[in-house]
Amino acid sequence: MAPVPDSATASASRANGSQTKEKVAIIGSGNWGSAIARIAGMNVKTRSGQFEPEVTMWVKEEEVDGRPLTEIINEKYENVKYLPGINIGSNVRAEPDLAKVLQGATALVIVLPHQFLNGVLKNMKGHVEEGARAVTLIKGVDVRDGKISTFASLISKELGVSCSALSGANIANEVAADKYSESTLGVPSNGNEEHEDAEDHPEARLWKPLFETPAFRIQVVEDVDGVSLCGALKNVVAMAAGFVDGLGWGDNSKAAIMRIGMLEIHDFCLEFFPGTKSTTFLVESCGVADIMTSCYGEGEDPRKYHPKLRGPVHPQEYAVDPRTGMKNYIANEGGFWDTSKAHVRRLLEQCIAEGRSYRQSKNQENKFNAYRTLGSAILTISFSSDFFAHSNFCELTLISIGGWNVFPHVGDRTKISGPNGQLVYPLVTGTFGGSDFIHSVLGEATDHLSQSSLTELNTQIDTANNKKQSGGVGSIGNIKSLTSAFPGVGGPGGDMDREVDNMERSRAGAQGKDPNQMSPQEIRNAIWPVLVFRDNLVMKIEMVIEKIPGLQAALDNLMESIQVFVLTTLEPYIRPLIEAATKNLVETSGAVINNHDQFEVFNDPNCSDPTHSFLSKDHFNTILNEPAGNLAKIVVMYAVPLITAAWDNPSINARAVADEILECLFHPDWHNRNSKIQVQVMTYMGKWMNSHGAGMQEVQRRLNKESVRNHQNIRFSGQVQGIVSADHVAPSQPKIDLPGLGIPGAPGLGGGGGGDPLASVIGALGKMGVSPGTGGPSREFGSSDAYYSGGPQAPRYQPPPGPPGGHRQPSIPSYDTAGNVRIWDTSFLKTNFPPYDLEPSLPKGEYRPMSGKIVDLAWDSESKRIITVGESREKFGAAIMMDTGGNAGEILGHSKVINAVSIRSQRPFKAVTASDDTTIVFYSGVPFKFEKTIQTHNRFVQDVQFSPNGDLFASVGSDSKAFIYDGKTGDTKQELPTPHKGTIMAGSWSPDSKYLLTSSLDCTVKLWDVEASKAINTWTVGAGVPNQQVGNTWAGSSSDTGIVSLSLGGNLNVFDRRSGDGPVKSLFGPQKAITSAALSSGTFFVGSYDGRITAFDEQGNASRFTEGAGHPSQITGMVSDGEKIHSVGFDDKLREIDPSSKSYTLETFGYFQVESLSSFRRLQ
Repeated sequence: MAPVPDSATASASRANGSQTKEKVAIIGSGNWGSAIARIAGMNVKTRSGQFEPEVTMWVKEEEVDGRPLTEIINEKYENVKYLPGINIGSNVRAEPDLAKVLQGATALVIVLPHQFLNGVLKNMKGHVEEGARAVTLIKGVDVRDGKISTFASLISKELGVSCSALSGANIANEVAADKYSESTLGVPSNGNEEHEDAEDHPEARLWKPLFETPAFRIQVVEDVDGVSLCGALKNVVAMAAGFVDGLGWGDNSKAAIMRIGMLEIHDFCLEFFPGTKSTTFLVESCGVADIMTSCYGEGEDPRKYHPKLRGPVHPQEYAVDPRTGMKNYIANEGGFWDTSKAHVRRLLEQCIAEGRSYRQSKNQENKFNAYRTLGSAILTISFSSDFFAHSNFCELTLISIGGWNVFPHVGDRTKISGPNGQLVYPLVTGTFGGSDFIHSVLGEATDHLSQSSLTELNTQIDTANNKKQSGGVGSIGNIKSLTSAFPGVGGPGGDMDREVDNMERSRAGAQGKDPNQMSPQEIRNAIWPVLVFRDNLVMKIEMVIEKIPGLQAALDNLMESIQVFVLTTLEPYIRPLIEAATKNLVETSGAVINNHDQFEVFNDPNCSDPTHSFLSKDHFNTILNEPAGNLAKIVVMYAVPLITAAWDNPSINARAVADEILECLFHPDWHNRNSKIQVQVMTYMGKWMNSHGAGMQEVQRRLNKESVRNHQNIRFSGQVQGIVSADHVAPSQPKIDLPGLGIPGAPGLGGGGGGDPLASVIGALGKMGVSPGTGGPSREFGSSDAYYSGGPQAPRYQPPPGPPGGHRQPSIPSYDTAGNVRIWDTSFLKTNFPPYDLEPSLPKGEYRPMSGKIVDLAWDSESKRIITVGESREKFGAAIMMDTGGNAGEILGHSKVINAVSIRSQRPFKAVTASDDTTIVFYSGVPFKFEKTIQTHNRFVQDVQFSPNGDLFASVGSDSKAFIYDGKTGDTKQELPTPHKGTIMAGSWSPDSKYLLTSSLDCTVKLWDVEASKAINTWTVGAGVPNQQVGNTWAGSSSDTGIVSLSLGGNLNVFDRRSGDGPVKSLFGPQKAITSAALSSGTFFVGSYDGRITAFDEQGNASRFTEGAGHPSQITGMVSDGEKIHSVGFDDKLREIDPSSKSYTLETFGYFQVESLSSFRRLQ
């Protein structure tokens, strides 16, 4: 903790009464906040010389029995919701306006739930009095960006105040009832080493008089961090003590847990907060006493501590509702108990209310709460303990529709009468105890260890071994050779060469020893030098990279070699360790649930309460993990569009929306054929059941009673295994990460509907690696992420349509994979030939509408609004204003990454987006808002685009289908007949809006007469993966020529509508980042870091690689003297190129560097 700020030191004299009295504000009004407000209210009256007589308590307003909570508190002097039955005093005034609470306040007591702290601190900024001081009563730590800090330091930093911390063995209800307890006040260090001086600390003279009473004693220590950390970390120890209780291991084990836990807290704090003091943990109430209180709390009614906690379970809640076939606690709302259904309904209605409020007010808190409650509701329905993954729904469905002999996870005598009089098993979600928790944690660890550490690591090691055996990659000689390219790192006799030789000798000495027979120290001694060697080498290389640009190619090769070396060296030690850890986890997990309670449902025919450990389908090896996860996915895809539509349309009844979604909570024997969601769920389960074919009998066997008891209800060997829980479902087809809308910027799908013929050229060059205006790797105008084949991603240059004859737009946007959008001024462009030099102009605007990867971008014909789509943590799309970055609408309605976006060029503006969730969303504008969801495809929708005249739009997808829609209404007009045999990656419209061009992974390109609904041309572009077609565009204004499709291998294939079964020509270019360029005699030459130089004619009508002996590695510079092209590279050679023959004519050895764009200077 930092020393006391000067402002706090200056204000300390208030404590002696020499200045204005302290005015106390309590920031928070929960259980603990109300209790401490009561104490503060008593003390300010008895210490009137130091404090003003009234305490103001900030209350986040809410209604209780139809009245504002603040009104009730100020009338009854009681917080009836969070501290019922306790009079907090007539001088404690509740106030919902935070700014009013802070007005004039000098002593800020911050006592909030930790999750709200950041938001409240943001609202407090600008309202805190100069010289005010704070104390936090919040237990926890703030972790962000890989760093940990205490709440006291966060408050001090955000508000610019001195902040202390109060923590101890303090149960709020007992403190409020004046039952004796102690607490520890941590104040900022004032340079004193001993605790004896802490009582005279300026902060102690403020806070101790405010809090201490005969029943609530305060000890002061100069250790804010120590006090804060004790309160946070003791909860970890308390959880471990709870596990001990749940497993019945006894008090001796709990005592051991407490002792070890206290030592771990001590060591943790000294490691990450070296200024903390040992006595804080071992002597004070915040340390040892708080741990004792937390670990030995009895199993009382939790509502004693907080009214929102669940009370004891009543037997009636476990009874089966004969009207639904489900346990009462799931959906029977006719009793005194709460239910899952009622809980979710409340969340959904709150979510809709918050979303509507945000639509009107744009208040960020409403937006946050809308998303929070949406997530909570969907989680409860789809993944939590109520359904699918944590119930016997899947088993009951297999029994109901397939007559399968599977274990229903309830006893044989629990059957009830079904809707048709037949006897059926009840639907249950099971119980969850301490052993279930540990089993769940161990199972999750096993999942992650097995998949992430074994499968992936084994694959990497095998790949490394293959590389080493086939090409010598990763050998000592290979590393020496590669390091020699880095000045000051490698070379004969150098330090790094000696380290490499030492590593080889060390590695040779360790070989022959069996790692299973080695001690932990011997294994460490064998592994550690390898890691140190790797770190030292990389560190030295990074220092060189910063000083000498252009070493990327050599760096890539060296890093690959180092990885191979490390993996192959560590393999003999790592594999046995992970396999042993996995085995122990599995055995421990099995031992945890090997007790009578867990097997009761197998042994007692009347038992209807299975345990979570046997019932859940969370872990990826469970055979029902896949269907449970897919059912959850179906519900999410069904529910979210209904909710977002209700956000936008206040006339939609929120209760009706919630009830429609809640139809997913049902027993399969009670399913309603008129319920859309129930039909979807039952249909999927039928398809899953029938998908096993000849293996159906084996699936049934694995799901019978004995197999489940013996943990044999697992997937078949050889099935794909991964971390597939209820929310991790492998798609039906691998996702190829490609830009979904063709060559960006063209009038085709993925462009802005363009009228600029240069779009196709800049798009083509971008695909080949040209970065417009930078001469380096393509970062702007698109994503620098790798394609399926490892090449650079195309830039997204997308001019909107202009008037007849066309005109250049004054600004164009670009984006990158980090979610940034930049607006560029293009009014200075003087050439019709790319690359466009953007260096004379800084971006006119720079925004970050998304926090993750952008994969497509479009803007309207007025150049005012931009829509970006892709994948990020909080949303899949955003609409912003081009000039300001302000909100231009909401892109909602999808549940997975959005692949494409298009905006109608004519008013009224419309927009469409296409997603991996198999849907298209149609938006009205402006501002853009959700209008409807279109479900025509049954797999990923790869591409969508409006026609230039705005009358139509088209979509294409992974289901090999193409659809045409009305551009104004979004109504489906037609499906094109059997377009392709493989995924259709892109499509684009002809300038006259009559024809649609589609490109597919089946290596074909088709041209469609949309009105006639038939393909008038089908072109085949070779065969094999490199010739798969992934993008297209229509260059120029002719509907006959300028038809271009992009191959996965990087070729641009040009077609003529009037001729041929294939392309009339193919253009190709660099597949690695371009590092230099030069222009001579109408030919544009570009060099890349793989040493290749590619020549293009000025019109982009031809391309070829320069012939002859070229550079073997990165080209560092190219210039033209008017007649010849000169190039230099890492091979220290100058080469001359004849532009007319496109071939090398001269080679000179030496050390060269580019001095300018017109000359070289030989280094002597």
